[in-house]
Amino acid sequence: MPTLSNDNTIIITVAGIRETFGAFVDTVTYPDAMIENCIEMSKCFIPDTVCGCAGVSWKCRANMMELMTCHLLSMLTSAASNGGNGGQTVSGMV
Repeated sequence: MPTLSNDNTIIITVAGIRETFGAFVDTVTYPDAMIENCIEMSKCFIPDTVCGCAGVSWKCRANMMELMTCHLLSMLTSAASNGGNGGQTVSGMV
């Protein structure tokens, strides 16, 4: 479950992703490091700081970050299963 730190930063954890999104519980297919990397990458698309200017609650922003993390995980594993080249194009709407 995401939390909000004292400095208004949203904290998403690997355990939280695994608990909320059951598709990512397999630690072999989705190692902790891969999920951590995707959590960090999600911050490029959804800022993890709450400033109040966007009109979105921190819980909604946290949900967006979690969904972006799952999207990135899905894209990475799909690309890997397709050999990362040529095969099926991995894309999706964000």
